[in-house]
Amino acid sequence: MAIEFQLPDGFNTPQDVEPGATFDAVASLKLEEDGSVELVSLDGVPVGDDKDSDKKEAAEPDNAGAPAPAGGAGSSFVNAMG
Repeated sequence: MAIEFQLPDGFNTPQDVEPGATFDAVASLKLEEDGSVELVSLDGVPVGDDKDSDKKEAAEPDNAGAPAPAGGAGSSFVNAMG
């Protein structure tokens, strides 16, 4: 399963990478209490900003402390990114 998102401003892809090619980058992830993960940065470049975090927190349902849905961390990651 692939997860697609816009690269953060300031992140530079390697010089020789062409569209459709793969490349490696270091991702910093934050483990949430519900078992999902949040992408924090790519190669040290922050993804999103504090305003995005505030919006996410405001949009969380009242049952945010409930156990994660069946399917494990992978499905929770997709939900957290969506």
